[in-house]
Amino acid sequence: MKKILAFAFAALALVACKKTEDPTSVTAVKLDKEVLTIKVGEAQELKATVEPEGAKATIAWESSSPAIAKVTAGLVEGVSAGTAYIIATAEGQSARCRVTVYEEGQTVITLNKLSLELAVEATEQLVATVVPEEKASELQWESKNTAVATVSETGLVTAVASGTAEIRAFIGDVEASCQVTVKSQGGGGEEEIHHVSLQGTDYFVFQLGGKAADQIADRIVADFRPNDDTKNLWVWEGTYNAGETSGKNFYGEAEGWVSLQVTSVGWSGCAYACDDLAELNKLAAIMDAPQDYTLHLGMKSTDNASHLLFLDGTSGSGKVCIGSTAFVDGGTEYQPYVDFTRNGDWGEIEIPMDYLLKQGLTYGNNNPKGLNVFGFLSGSATGTMLQFDAAFIYKKAAE
Repeated sequence: MKKILAFAFAALALVACKKTEDPTSVTAVKLDKEVLTIKVGEAQELKATVEPEGAKATIAWESSSPAIAKVTAGLVEGVSAGTAYIIATAEGQSARCRVTVYEEGQTVITLNKLSLELAVEATEQLVATVVPEEKASELQWESKNTAVATVSETGLVTAVASGTAEIRAFIGDVEASCQVTVKSQGGGGEEEIHHVSLQGTDYFVFQLGGKAADQIADRIVADFRPNDDTKNLWVWEGTYNAGETSGKNFYGEAEGWVSLQVTSVGWSGCAYACDDLAELNKLAAIMDAPQDYTLHLGMKSTDNASHLLFLDGTSGSGKVCIGSTAFVDGGTEYQPYVDFTRNGDWGEIEIPMDYLLKQGLTYGNNNPKGLNVFGFLSGSATGTMLQFDAAFIYKKAAE
């Protein structure tokens, strides 16, 4: 489909005026559990509430995989071993719970939190549920980035410095993890952004706030951010409207990000298009050691829609389904590769470039024409939000 409408970054970054809200309309859905562990053939109840208090709404329940866990009016039943998401929705707002279903004799670990956000020096206790209970004495804890957050032998997480860290609870090869984001308590406008994703090298940037871009300026190999000339963020005709970007971006700065809302047409798509061939040719450097590069992305949402991320090369494309359900494009079904917590907070996604190249994506240094170097398809569900920031390919700093 022809690209016919370009949005400049500045236009997307504007804060939209908020409409006066109906005080009786639902602004949020909450579940009493974020995670649930159920044995095959057994059932547990999830309770959903809506905000504000007093709002009247009917809760619709859905399972991302009924073959693993099915739900009826909040009662969740384990069908077969695996992981599924139970989704409660009211008036376009939703919340979800990750359900782990296990069989007799299987070792399972679940944590009470999938993600945490802490200030520097703050602590929070993670609670692990182990099945069978007698295996709990074998449980071990580990932080994958102790410079950001540490964890004690009992699961107490301590925030050390700004950034992200994965906390693991494991017994042998069985594990569960929680993504911890630590934010500085200080508010100094000139303070450097201390985030591990800005400590790497060899950046190929698609979307990034000005402060973060300035901080890594000497490490940017190629910059594909819109300039209203040879580089643009294109939206296919009528498929998205500009969304609202009030609040803070992925790095906690008062800057814009990309926010788009699906309209009522039957398909939606956007892409960063670059006609600067010299800049495109720089991507060929990734082919020398693709295993050293990672695609980084921040996303946030309160709906449960899946999106298909794509990167086009000199030849071939790499595609990734982001969400808990498959995405169908042109008759091809793409199974979920990664997801993020849908609570309105920023989630961090990292995808090895090796994974994309194995799909046929190839970069060369002799591009004959411009390319859509980075883009999304978001399906046809009217109202679905696509919000992303901090999108770039880079070499991660050594741990």
